[in-house]
Amino acid sequence: MIHLLCGAAAYAPGHWPASCLANRASAVTMGIDQDATAWIGSNLGAVEKSSSLGGSGWSSFRRVSVEDDAREYFVKTSNRPSDAMFLGEALGLRAMYSAEAVRIPEVVGWGDGTQGGSFIVMEYLPLSGKRRADPREFGRAMARMHLAPPAAAEARQVRRGDIFE
Repeated sequence: MIHLLCGAAAYAPGHWPASCLANRASAVTMGIDQDATAWIGSNLGAVEKSSSLGGSGWSSFRRVSVEDDAREYFVKTSNRPSDAMFLGEALGLRAMYSAEAVRIPEVVGWGDGTQGGSFIVMEYLPLSGKRRADPREFGRAMARMHLAPPAAAEARQVRRGDIFE
């Protein structure tokens, strides 16, 4: 049983006051942002600039520039662990990226924070929306992506008929 410490009191699950939950969520968010920044610093270079791109009910988004690197990165963080939040997204994006049919951001890393929460770091793609793709070419690119050999060994072992029998 996990107890939440709030002020001088400890609360059992199901009895956590809303004010304490908000404080805990804020602390986890700040901690995971620090963990993501530390991971980027250790693996990609020192963070030069970081700007918020908003968020949703379950994650927040940032655009990050790294010193001595021409690339920018898109960072998503969440209060949930990576196996529940970002593992499937990372594997799916990597599989689509490896098909080389549609422009997909390259996933460079993901993981759990030291104080809870998780993050995923991928290539930042500027999506300006100024130019629309040719719908026929986009359809052909999607077909090429779906016809590409699966990236995961487990998926390559499944025969097409196995799925429907």
